[in-house]
Amino acid sequence: MKWRPEQRFNFSVAERPWGTQETQIEVHANEIFEAIKNHPENFQTYTLLSGTLKDRFNLPCEPERIYIPGNHDRLCNKYPSLRTKVADFLGIHHNPTQPLAHSYQNVNYGVLARYPERR
Repeated sequence: MKWRPEQRFNFSVAERPWGTQETQIEVHANEIFEAIKNHPENFQTYTLLSGTLKDRFNLPCEPERIYIPGNHDRLCNKYPSLRTKVADFLGIHHNPTQPLAHSYQNVNYGVLARYPERR
């Protein structure tokens, strides 16, 4: 299954991302995530992100992986079940009971990254 955004119209209004049936919204979101993750076009990405990058790319140490969710990732950040799946897929360390941060700052390297863009 290749997920297309218009497929959300197959769900009742209450089960769509901004609906009221939270349990069903989470079920649908998990199904969509699995379909995207398991789609053949995403196999190379999953293979690249699984395991250590240090050994694969002959790096001096394992790089820190950071994921900043965007507005299209809202459901992935809303439910602990999806935060767990996202962290596993991307190979990041994250406590699924806490939402993922929408920004990252490292003053030692002079880095500030955030999403969505704020003006």
